[in-house]
Amino acid sequence: MIKKRYLLFLISILIAFQSMLTLYKKINAPKFPVHIIKLTKKEEFIDFLKPSQKEILENFERLDSKSYNKKYYDIVQNSRFVLKDKHGVQLSSYILEKLVLSDKLSSERLLYVLNRLRLLKIYDFNLIESIEYSLEYIKLAKYLGLNYDVDRGKIGLAVIIAKLDGYNTSNEILLNILNSKNSYKNRNEIEVITFLNLAENNISLGNYTKALDYLDEVTYFLKDNKINNYLDNIEIVVNALYSHIYSILEEKDEAKKYLELAKEAFYRKEEIYFLNEIIYLIYSKEYYNLKFDIENFSVKNLEKLLEKFEYSNGLIFYSSIYELLLEYYIEKYNFEKYDLLKVEYDKKNELLKEFKFEILFLNIAQYIKSGSLTKEYTDLLFKNLRMIIYIIILLIIIILYSRKVSCLNTISNKDFLTGLKNRKAFQKYLDNLNNQKYFMVLFDIDDFKAINDNFGHEVGDEVLKKIGKLLLYKEKNGYFTAFRIGGEEFALLFYKENIDKRTIVQISESVRMDIMNAQWPDSIKVSISGGAGIGDSDAYKKCDNLLYKAKRTGKNKIIYDL
Repeated sequence: MIKKRYLLFLISILIAFQSMLTLYKKINAPKFPVHIIKLTKKEEFIDFLKPSQKEILENFERLDSKSYNKKYYDIVQNSRFVLKDKHGVQLSSYILEKLVLSDKLSSERLLYVLNRLRLLKIYDFNLIESIEYSLEYIKLAKYLGLNYDVDRGKIGLAVIIAKLDGYNTSNEILLNILNSKNSYKNRNEIEVITFLNLAENNISLGNYTKALDYLDEVTYFLKDNKINNYLDNIEIVVNALYSHIYSILEEKDEAKKYLELAKEAFYRKEEIYFLNEIIYLIYSKEYYNLKFDIENFSVKNLEKLLEKFEYSNGLIFYSSIYELLLEYYIEKYNFEKYDLLKVEYDKKNELLKEFKFEILFLNIAQYIKSGSLTKEYTDLLFKNLRMIIYIIILLIIIILYSRKVSCLNTISNKDFLTGLKNRKAFQKYLDNLNNQKYFMVLFDIDDFKAINDNFGHEVGDEVLKKIGKLLLYKEKNGYFTAFRIGGEEFALLFYKENIDKRTIVQISESVRMDIMNAQWPDSIKVSISGGAGIGDSDAYKKCDNLLYKAKRTGKNKIIYDL
């Protein structure tokens, strides 16, 4: 009887403890701070919707809010169908925001909707809202004990930080996810997305070997069937990134192979998962064309993407696409379009700076609100906030002025026909090399006057442009800086540390041979004569004399005095 009484007493204690725990959890359950939701204004997009978009909106608005908790999944899925269309992101954001504001969703359903909403905000480049949603998402996931969702939220924050050029910080967050070894059902899926983001970050940092290693990890998951969802979608992204890296490394065959694999995966996919997978494909394709097949480079494809970003405020890929177009216009010597696009690109960069400042002050506000700062420190912060703002404004003015001066200097030091540095820049370089060991090569085009007289000045200009392009390409190796210092006269300055005379001869002769063997308009023959010498106060005169000696003794040669 006594044992039975003790057993009942123990059961009563356990029931009381469980009841208290349930009550405690209910009282302390995290409430989503609905005040952070900035409801998308319906009037901004309602008049521009397609019939199919209007139907989705009308179906949603006919629902009783009491049914949201039951039908949340179908509502989210229906809103995804419009993402590719103009104003689709605004419409989807509006619907999901209404779901959250209704306060009708259970914690698990709220978590699901919040995840989709934070992804939309990243895509729409509303970074401040995305950060807030991501932090609330992580807090709610931790409360529910869902490590999978905690890691998803961390990946979201890492992506945002990367978009703000914080690639190393982003990598630390992503590596922390991999090292945590949290166990849950979809761990493989999280690792794949983590490796993809690490690969992208390292491409941006120029760490191509590391990026390839991370892509190899993804390929391992795909080959061993360690991931079941979104296989085709992941293959599009991973193969597009492979192609992009091999294009950068100028490995044409590998780049083309992976580009074809990305295309195959795209045409067999059934569902959109990565919102920007088509952008990965288009960008990798046009980067390949720029490097190896420039005649098939499509400005129109990239302009369409920029137009898409314009109406969705999507700036995630804008930087890479602008830089690709700018490089194309340099390759084509279309400096007029280059200058126009550069102005537009600079405006976008200023917008990105504004986002960074907003996020900086958002973080300060969050610390104050959470009570992490003491009252004394808070008072001190507000006393100095005005001074901080003044300093930031002054820095912005200085940066803008410096950029303007830098732009003017670039223009004044550039030969716009060939894209090389001009005579003025040549003299500046010589002035700065007074106390440094260097070598100089001067050369000009043999019988250039005859080319102009017999074939016209347009052909002569094409010859100059092509030589300029060849020198710019070779200049990338860092051995020399090239200049056009006269009508058909060019100069090369070698000032790399530890460069030897043999290397200078090899490079100079490769320039001469490449010009002689190039395909020229109207099948004309083009050659150069030059002189090369050690850099000193008389270097130009000595090299010029050697150049004319080469002319007198048969042309198509470079005479060296090293």
